[in-house]
Amino acid sequence: MMKLIYNSITISLPKNIIQFLLGIVLFWMVFGTLSIATTILAMVGFVLTYSSIYMFNDIIDAKEDKKDPEKKKWKLIASGDLSVEGAMSTYVLLIVSGMLVSLLVSQLFAIMMLVLLFLNFLHSSTYIHLKKSMYKTSANLTLIEFIKYSSGWFALTTNLVLFPFWLVLMLSVAYTISYIVYKFRFTGDKIRSNKLLFVPLGLVCTASYILAFIVYDFSLALIIMFLGSGLIIGLAKKSGFNLKRINNMMFVEYLVLPLVIISLLVISLPIVSSVNQDLTVFIQKNTHDILGINSVKTQYLDQDIFFIFYFFQQIFPTFFGNTI
Repeated sequence: MMKLIYNSITISLPKNIIQFLLGIVLFWMVFGTLSIATTILAMVGFVLTYSSIYMFNDIIDAKEDKKDPEKKKWKLIASGDLSVEGAMSTYVLLIVSGMLVSLLVSQLFAIMMLVLLFLNFLHSSTYIHLKKSMYKTSANLTLIEFIKYSSGWFALTTNLVLFPFWLVLMLSVAYTISYIVYKFRFTGDKIRSNKLLFVPLGLVCTASYILAFIVYDFSLALIIMFLGSGLIIGLAKKSGFNLKRINNMMFVEYLVLPLVIISLLVISLPIVSSVNQDLTVFIQKNTHDILGINSVKTQYLDQDIFFIFYFFQQIFPTFFGNTI
């Protein structure tokens, strides 16, 4: 009975739901409307489809999991609570039902679910051994997390212009960094000795955060995310949490991930919204002044595309010319 509550699918369920809901919350903040029916349908399709991945992992890793006392507590096959045949049937049932529900949402959403299945197959397959390589894992996992964080958004719209790309990229890379640290048992010394991996990841994460801070209209939410996450991780380390253990890592995850949603919802409150609006206007005005950007012209361009274009214009002025 305990395994029905505590297994590889259920312990990851809250995390996956929160990641899906991020796109929903962002859509609501941008458009001010929401289809409850489509949201629920898409969440069910996402949860069913993605749950099949954990069952697939349990099947693939069964022999190795049986050697790990900790994993035997929550891995159904390794603990002997589910046969391989039963796991295979469950795996097929989850995929078929998940994809059928996803198709009811939209073709785009169903394609995103198929891509998630494929990328996770690459990650876990014993023939490819992708998850044994830090570099390949980092690239693949960042893409997986990016699709997960954006799935809620694209369940409700195909709008790319208003999609908060930099925020989603920042969260995806941050998750990848935390996964690599946990999975490969990295400490401070190991991280410093793998600068070729962590420096690019850190730079992308930092640059994405700064761009999100400048471009989007939720600067205060980003400050709350940054300070709140730092506080949670700092307190966890100070209290002696071993973040290399799955239970402790998940505990911290389930504090940090809801903080992302809460920080976005908080700024919708009237008083907080006013403070956020004033802060956003101040940041964007000063950024435009510092960069010498004509803000009247930028309003006709998607700001994400605009800042990328502006960046390359500064590097290659002759090629791009004075177009801004």
